[in-house]
Amino acid sequence: MYLENRIIDLLTSGGVADARKFFLSWDEARNASWANAHRQAKLLAASPGHLPALRGQLRHQLGEEALAIAAEQAKLGIIARPTEQPGACMMLARVGRFALASVKVRHRTLLPRQSLTREVLSRPNLELDPQSDFLQGKPPGSLTELAYFGCLIAVPSCSDPSAPGELCLAVPDGSMRDWIKVLSIETLHGMLLDRAAGSKKAKPTSASKIEDKVIPQIIVPKIEKPGGGDQ
Repeated sequence: MYLENRIIDLLTSGGVADARKFFLSWDEARNASWANAHRQAKLLAASPGHLPALRGQLRHQLGEEALAIAAEQAKLGIIARPTEQPGACMMLARVGRFALASVKVRHRTLLPRQSLTREVLSRPNLELDPQSDFLQGKPPGSLTELAYFGCLIAVPSCSDPSAPGELCLAVPDGSMRDWIKVLSIETLHGMLLDRAAGSKKAKPTSASKIEDKVIPQIIVPKIEKPGGGDQ
């Protein structure tokens, strides 16, 4: 649980309430964007054969919008960062020490399309990777001043094109070639809620034993046996 807690620490460095509001808003907005993409694609597709590709394009564009909506509702910073591909940009929301981007993948274990922009953004994540000390050594100290990079991924459903099958936060390694950690949105909500509550656990009772009087006693009424006297 060390890595999960480290990620939550970094996400909540600006405040637990802000991070929790962001992820709740993104969960709702991303689900809505998936349904909107399906509906708009059915209306705009030139033929049934165009539908899958158009739906995928709309999922990407509306996913960028969902990220911006969530950041705005949580009053967190967001920028449209130009990518290495000319004429394109990607939305980055600043949540705590993380810069989060919207990504689509076919399965939660798969990586998105490789891009130089994502590789550059993921370099500070060397510090988070448990393998970095063993394989590559510690990154330069200046990297700790930068935001870590996280991907808010949406995984398609095999049976329902109008809703994502899964939503997750995935943290890539320093070269964007593998995931260090993938947390489902349900797990993330639970950990943030626990952090918001201060991780308070129920305190054990101070009594060393249970008093007899708190255990209900069943009293069986006495039944008199019939005697041999006059009736």
